[in-house]
Amino acid sequence: MPIPSLREIEPELRRILHEEGGLGAILLDLVALPRVERRFGQAAYQTLRAQTDPVIEELKNRTRKEDLVARDERDADRVILFLSRRRNPSPTLYMS
Repeated sequence: MPIPSLREIEPELRRILHEEGGLGAILLDLVALPRVERRFGQAAYQTLRAQTDPVIEELKNRTRKEDLVARDERDADRVILFLSRRRNPSPTLYMS
């Protein structure tokens, strides 16, 4: 399943912001990847994309179902992970 664009998840983002008053965001900025293509050629770029795309897909599969992952429409090499819902406010820390 492809990663949706920001525009596609905008209604859900608005709902979360309205209900919760905020959410976290983590930007995965891979915009330097096209420079690899310009400098080292298409084969190097495709090899690199073949390694990064599965990692992004795994990230999407490992997030909580309430979290949202989207691509920036203006630059598909930017992926944003939106963390919704409050996490456990008092996580247990174990020291050994």
